[in-house]
Amino acid sequence: MRPLGKALKTATLEGRPWKQELNRFLLQYRTTPHCTTGVPPSELLFNRVIKGKLPVINSKKIVNRHKEARDNEKTRQEHNREHANQRRNTRKSDLQVGDYVLRINKPREEDTDDEGFDYEENSQDNQPSISNENNEVPRRSSRIRRPPNRYGHEYPSNLIN
Repeated sequence: MRPLGKALKTATLEGRPWKQELNRFLLQYRTTPHCTTGVPPSELLFNRVIKGKLPVINSKKIVNRHKEARDNEKTRQEHNREHANQRRNTRKSDLQVGDYVLRINKPREEDTDDEGFDYEENSQDNQPSISNENNEVPRRSSRIRRPPNRYGHEYPSNLIN
């Protein structure tokens, strides 16, 4: 934790005992509401409000802080996920189950031949995967693509839905 190191460094530079400053810092840290959950860690741990040095205004009395923390965390994670997807310009895949795709091989992988795969979804854990008659590998969206339809090349009809 960078703030902890800064607090200890300033304590030693100012000539104060670092152990007392450590306890003071940890008390302030544990009684400050977390940005994701909106609840101080000490309230979640001890199920009561611990009075710290920093002034805190709490007008509402909430009985179940754990449920509130879970709800706040879920909404915050969803917000962060949407923000990251927007920043990375992600989009939904247009691949359908049964589509014929090509897998891009990396040099360090064992099999170097460029072979076609069927796009399918594993039924046990709903993980997308690609397979052919030899093997089945998990789908990595950065490594598969639709084959180019150049020169009127037709792919087998049983591979395309």
